Amino acid sequence: MNEGKIAFDYLTKERKISPAVLDMLEVGFCPLNTNHPLKGRIIYPIRDTYGELLAVSTRYIYKTDKPKFWHESFEKGSVLYNFHNILLDKNKKTNNSKYLVVEGELDVAVLLSHGFKYVVGICGSTFTFCQARLLAGRTSAIFIMLDGDIAGRNGIKRAMKIYDKKGLKSYGIEFIPVMLPEEMDPDEYIHTYGKQKLLNMLQESYNNKELYCG
Repeated sequence: MNEGKIAFDYLTKERKISPAVLDMLEVGFCPLNTNHPLKGRIIYPIRDTYGELLAVSTRYIYKTDKPKFWHESFEKGSVLYNFHNILLDKNKKTNNSKYLVVEGELDVAVLLSHGFKYVVGICGSTFTFCQARLLAGRTSAIFIMLDGDIAGRNGIKRAMKIYDKKGLKSYGIEFIPVMLPEEMDPDEYIHTYGKQKLLNMLQESYNNKELYCG
């Protein structure tokens, strides 16, 4: 079977990402039969707010002893994956839309494919003051839904500390932490329980934000 089709089927059938989203995010694949260090990997371009290419993030799709994930070095704390696409889309509101912050490129792609519009990725588990400033003036609420593992839960705690210490409330925005079940990420959650259950979780988190925010 053509390697391109293997990669495409993996993304669209196994990971349930729509072809339109793959196109928008410029997701690519480097075949094994090429003389390139990234062969066998899904390629996600990382662009800054202005759409300039900063780096690529990759995921190996075959069984191997090589690291599954690899990305070029870039300043993660100043970038929000997919943010430039939201700003470029004239059909999307640029003000007062609630943003959903997740960890990785795959989670962004999956949620976009399920109809969520304002989804950005932090390419890790640390949401920074710089990233929050990028959204300031464009939203009144930021849902922080990191993975349900220890790193993700600690990342949410760090984000709430940043919110308190940096006085982000004065920017007219609030952070709403969304606690996923242990060891689940947004991709796994929506595929297991469906979109409506995730929407319900977001609403419950918004209603109960005082439990986390004080």
